[in-house]
Amino acid sequence: MGCTSSKAAGGGAAAADKKSASNVKNGETDPSSSADDKKDVVPTNSKEGAGGKQEESADKTHPHESSEKPEGHDGAKDGDSSASSSSSSAQQPSGGEEAVSGRDDSRLHENVRKASHIDMEEDPLEGIDIDPPDYCEPVMMKNGVVYLGEWRNGKQHGKGKQTQSDGVVYVGQFFDGMIQGFGRLERPDGSKYEGEFVDGKASTTIKNGKYTFADKSVYVGQWLGDKRHGIGREVTADGSVYEGEYRNGSKHGHGRMESPSGDVYEGEFVKGDMNGHGRYCWPDGRVYEGEWSMSRMHGHGVFFFVDGRKYEGEFKDSKMEGEGKLTWPDGSSYEGGFKAGLPNGKGFHKSASSSEPRLALWNQGVRVKWLDQDDLLHKDHLILERGPSSTPKQPVNKPM
Repeated sequence: MGCTSSKAAGGGAAAADKKSASNVKNGETDPSSSADDKKDVVPTNSKEGAGGKQEESADKTHPHESSEKPEGHDGAKDGDSSASSSSSSAQQPSGGEEAVSGRDDSRLHENVRKASHIDMEEDPLEGIDIDPPDYCEPVMMKNGVVYLGEWRNGKQHGKGKQTQSDGVVYVGQFFDGMIQGFGRLERPDGSKYEGEFVDGKASTTIKNGKYTFADKSVYVGQWLGDKRHGIGREVTADGSVYEGEYRNGSKHGHGRMESPSGDVYEGEFVKGDMNGHGRYCWPDGRVYEGEWSMSRMHGHGVFFFVDGRKYEGEFKDSKMEGEGKLTWPDGSSYEGGFKAGLPNGKGFHKSASSSEPRLALWNQGVRVKWLDQDDLLHKDHLILERGPSSTPKQPVNKPM
């Protein structure tokens, strides 16, 4: 059905998404948010130069694995990688279905497919000369920046190296006193951006830009105004992978996330959360396809269990809640109201041996009585385990 593990899809990167340890509380499998996804830190500019320290932010969405089943389910929030705005601007020189088979790319949105083909090893600066000429001498500027490179009309222009007092170093092209063109910006913590700059900010118009985090996680893709924006691919240090669309630094639009354990989400994202329509697959074979809200199963959806059971109906906060139908492999079924993952209110139960369903009153999974035999009170045990109350793990956005 197109959402199984596809390790190292493109560029030799290990596939997966960050932090796939799912919490299971009270029968609830929670692939929800990983506490801290990569903190995205991007080069930012100010009137005094690119490369200031960036504000860190966590994005909210990545699939987490779950070894346990959600309540009665045999299977059923972050840190998305969003480029964050700078807290301290960089100095800019004055001047300016039931079974999951192999990955089926034909199901993927076009931009997700494009992102999956991005080579994480590509060098955005290949073939581009960014080093200043040997004859240049270093100059101490009024703002504390040391510049070694070419000049025109008293302004940095051409190729140069700029070192800020906070240790941020930029080597690359300048135009009329501003960082403009291709270059490399490095921070003392080891993180760096390689690629194109427009008006002192990381923005791509020709080639993808590459950001390497201090922990060696990597993002390669499109940029706009120091933020990941457009199509990109992100591989975290633990092997997690996101392929798809970004907007203003967050996963937004269509995307695919895979955790190191093999959990996979394919679908829509809004500001780093799984939102809209999407499909989530667990390594043990469980599958949910339907509506999402804030990285929780919410709205109409279908959940396939490992043992062959199938639930189709309404979900609320990752639990079966509202009207739905649960079917067993032997043909028996329950159709009616659910609350917190259990049959509740009026519902029809049909056994495998009977030809007609019977209407009964249910309370928290217990059949209270048959409504077609009001004089008979039954106190049977649960015939339905608690349903999908899992919270799929959210993908984590890195602020770049």
